[in-house]
Amino acid sequence: MAKTQASLNVQDIVLSAERRHSIEGCLRASTPLLRAFRVVGGDEKPAMPEITALMIYAKERINQSFPEQNKQPLLKKILCIVEKRWETQMARPLYRAALFLNQESFSLL
Repeated sequence: MAKTQASLNVQDIVLSAERRHSIEGCLRASTPLLRAFRVVGGDEKPAMPEITALMIYAKERINQSFPEQNKQPLLKKILCIVEKRWETQMARPLYRAALFLNQESFSLL
């Protein structure tokens, strides 16, 4: 089976440089987010200002991990997805109430 044309095509796809670069981009973007999610999902639940600070830090780290000029469209696409998801979560009435009631905590960010 390893010498068939289908298996050789699969081998070419898996070992291609283009695929390796796309996987590298996924890892660069996901690592800062996964670190933030580990803190949020840990035993001690952080307060909302801490979560906001974690997300700001994660976005900064994502920016730093794509310094190449040719990766800027990919960076914009990734940050757009992160912002859209973050805004969707933060538009909930509970978070608006927390912001209203604890404005001094959020101003520290």
